[in-house]
Amino acid sequence: MIYCMLKVDESKKYIDYFFVLSFLLPLINPIAFLIPISFAFFIVLTNTEYVGVSSRKKELILFSFLLIFLIEFVIYKEAFLKHGARFIWQNTPPQILDMFFTNVNIFDTILTIGILPAILGFIAVVYTSFKLKKEPYLILSSVLLSVFLLLMLKLITLSLGLTLLGITLTIFSSFSIYKFFLYFSKTKLHKHHKQVLIIFIGLVLLLSFIPSYVNANNITKDSFAEEEIEDIKWIRDNTDKEDVILAPLEYGSLINTIAKRKNVIDDNFLLAPSPEQRLGDVDQVYLTPFETKALEVTDKYNVKYIYFPDRAKQGYQIENIVYVRDGKCFNEIKPRIIKVLC
Repeated sequence: MIYCMLKVDESKKYIDYFFVLSFLLPLINPIAFLIPISFAFFIVLTNTEYVGVSSRKKELILFSFLLIFLIEFVIYKEAFLKHGARFIWQNTPPQILDMFFTNVNIFDTILTIGILPAILGFIAVVYTSFKLKKEPYLILSSVLLSVFLLLMLKLITLSLGLTLLGITLTIFSSFSIYKFFLYFSKTKLHKHHKQVLIIFIGLVLLLSFIPSYVNANNITKDSFAEEEIEDIKWIRDNTDKEDVILAPLEYGSLINTIAKRKNVIDDNFLLAPSPEQRLGDVDQVYLTPFETKALEVTDKYNVKYIYFPDRAKQGYQIENIVYVRDGKCFNEIKPRIIKVLC
């Protein structure tokens, strides 16, 4: 949409593309809200810097602004009417709100985005803001400002915000790279351009590729273990389709997608009934020493099985569920899988 916005004065086909994308983007993801906010910043920046914007672009900006908000409101009308302002934070329970919408740490942000894109991108932002007051740079700066605003107000998750910052700064960094090699070609050292290029590629590998590879490996190590996947498959193959499975929050979606069973809670909070209460009830099942308290919860949600993975032991800092020992109402029919008998 941003690319088409920059090209609309060149060809009518970009106007058509812009219209189509204005309809599609809000249907794909609610992050479409970023576009109207970015365009609003763009109008402010162009007026501040006395950069002329054609009336055609202003009309398209107004059109996309109204259309995106209209479509998003229609899609999320029920959530908005049900939760009010909490709709913005996706109805996330207060107990875990900070896990999804954390504060921005500049040092961690630079490391996550990558040292090279962050530094080169920042240099390009400063240079283009003061030297080259042109539409392409102003509209990318508007995206950066929009993402920073949404992050500071905790209106988008940190992971999404860093992804958008990384993409935008990477585009900006290409300008810094171009300017550097253009300047280098005019110096007496230009005959060593191959060596400089090799050094630059080495820096990219050292400061961007390798950290990304290490980070990807760490994420893979923290993902679900093979035995956990096998447990979920066992639940799929050995339980009734209508059975409800109680498991820690992070396993909710896994139970839905692999086991094809209902869960008590997962991280899709937007239209979930009483997620705060459900999260507290799940915690109670694992932590309470009283069988009657656990039965209150399992009866409330019609739970037939409880999943107790090793990760839950670490998270709740317990070795076992106390009331399961006697096996009267709760029987561990398989390691980590407990059947509710009462």
